[in-house]
Amino acid sequence: MSQMPILTSGARLLADGLIEDPRDKGDEGDWAEVVVVEASKDEARLAGEYWQTGYHAFLASGDVGRLDAFEGETIGGYPLMTAPDLVEDFADVNRGFDPGELYQP
Repeated sequence: MSQMPILTSGARLLADGLIEDPRDKGDEGDWAEVVVVEASKDEARLAGEYWQTGYHAFLASGDVGRLDAFEGETIGGYPLMTAPDLVEDFADVNRGFDPGELYQP
């Protein structure tokens, strides 16, 4: 199995005890967070498609349909982030993020 970075719900990772809460006190909103998960061959293919035709294509075009195509998809048990505002927030804070740097075959 490969180690694949995915963009998912920060609130979900927090609930699973995988990260500490970065939010201000009283903020209960979700946010996008990267996690590296073990992925099957099919999940690794899906992750690559998400980063190319979902995440990057959405940021380049503003076409939310690029993200909508991945609604309900999971990798390693975690849902792919498809909320446009949260994807944009992540991209703004993490300019130049390259998921390929975290990939481990």
